[in-house]
Amino acid sequence: MRVALERHHVALLDRDAERVVVRAGVVLDPQLEGLLRRRPGDVEEELPRVGVGLGLDLRSLRRRRRHRQPLRRDDLEAQRRAQVVPVDVVERVQVEAEIHLAGTQAQHALGRALFEANYKEEALTYLEKAAELEPTTRTLLDLAVAYSGAARLDDAEAAYGRLLKQNPGFPIALHNLGSLAYRRGNHERAIAHFGHALQADPAYLLARLHLGEALEAAGRPREAYRAYEQVLGMEPRNPQEAKGYIDALYGLAALDLANGAHERAGQLLTELIRIAPNHNKAYYAYGQLLLYMGHPEDAQKAFDKHVQILAAEEPKGPVAMGD
Repeated sequence: MRVALERHHVALLDRDAERVVVRAGVVLDPQLEGLLRRRPGDVEEELPRVGVGLGLDLRSLRRRRRHRQPLRRDDLEAQRRAQVVPVDVVERVQVEAEIHLAGTQAQHALGRALFEANYKEEALTYLEKAAELEPTTRTLLDLAVAYSGAARLDDAEAAYGRLLKQNPGFPIALHNLGSLAYRRGNHERAIAHFGHALQADPAYLLARLHLGEALEAAGRPREAYRAYEQVLGMEPRNPQEAKGYIDALYGLAALDLANGAHERAGQLLTELIRIAPNHNKAYYAYGQLLLYMGHPEDAQKAFDKHVQILAAEEPKGPVAMGD
């Protein structure tokens, strides 16, 4: 069993939990690595065939986690001798990390992988360690994002504060502080943070979008409308910003609908449905518009489509780390 840190780039874009070992750069066994590229069920079925003594008894590990007892090398060795096979890849990686991974890079990679697999508390253990060993913009940003994902907002703000002391004007940190303020219901403070992020990076599309949302929540619809219009004049730089562009289009349509600008709202919603046919909010708003225009049957079809899309949506995963 070897730790191959040089392979930590093998699956940087792979977010499935069963591939956490590869994502973190921990290669436990060449055959097992191949199995991790399949669905979790395949891994569980074939683990007994591939390297039986690789892990720690899950019940023992979970008891130890509940009581905050540290993992020990002899625990793993005893389980290897007993030929115990774990059924959870992530659990085994945690044990391996306690034994093999001491460096910042490894702690950080494992923390990110666990967070993306929705193991939030476990992820924080390693991200905190990485930020303690090497408090860089990268490690502090990921730690702050993980705190936010775990609803530890005070800790997230403190981590962003540490980051901004090192890197003043870092736009992602300023934007994320705005998001934290928005979550707390402090819309004016959110507006200020989003404004600072845009001063640092005027092309930051998500900061412009979220500025519009904060302005709307603060009861400033005209300014919100202007912010959404400005988003539509920007060029998305990644898939997340492309989604933000669509959200801005919906924001404009919703404001038009609320203000009685029905013709313009209809044009915007038609365009939105054309480019984003699975946008459930667009169908709901379109149904409202059709009701106002006296087309109840067509409105019902739009509402039905809204419910259909909503039912098909998968639960959202954890907040993505800042790449």
